[in-house]
Amino acid sequence: MRTKGVEVPDGEGAQDNGVIGPAAAAVAIISVLVGGSILSAHDKKLSLSEAGPVAEAPAALSPAPPSPSPVFAQGPSPADLPGIASDQGAPANLSISPEMVVKFKNDARVKPIIDQFWKNPIAARKAFLELRSKRPDLSGLTLDRVTYSNELVLVPDASSKKPMGAKEMREIARKLTKSPDIEYAEVTMTAHPGGDK
Repeated sequence: MRTKGVEVPDGEGAQDNGVIGPAAAAVAIISVLVGGSILSAHDKKLSLSEAGPVAEAPAALSPAPPSPSPVFAQGPSPADLPGIASDQGAPANLSISPEMVVKFKNDARVKPIIDQFWKNPIAARKAFLELRSKRPDLSGLTLDRVTYSNELVLVPDASSKKPMGAKEMREIARKLTKSPDIEYAEVTMTAHPGGDK
């Protein structure tokens, strides 16, 4: 098919004829606008350079250094700024206790405990005690909370006869990581303002 001196193939390309014309016109208009703006900017540079030397601006005077404020001569100290943690003091009761984050390789073993925790934490803690009775490597630990990553956050059991600190928790974590069904067991220290949780 021949349209105004342009050869257009019949078949697949024939239905694109209505799109090609406006697209080509848009490309042409954009090219003219971009080319014109480049040329006009180039012409302005030429006219400025042909105008002759431009008088230089006077050298800028350096501003006088600001006079120091008597209160903040060295900058404000934290005590001068309200709300800085350093002026708030430590909480009266600050308890730092170890926690252990445990991730099982097969979430199916702990998924019921995790799902239950979001609905009924007390029932989930009882379910953990059942799991603990089958796993002696978890003795002395109790469920504190769970994470969205299906991890159990365990803390020393307060009802245990022997108190457990970070050193004992790290030893349990080391043993747990050797277990084939544990992905990881990591001990962290968490500060609990207001005393024991």
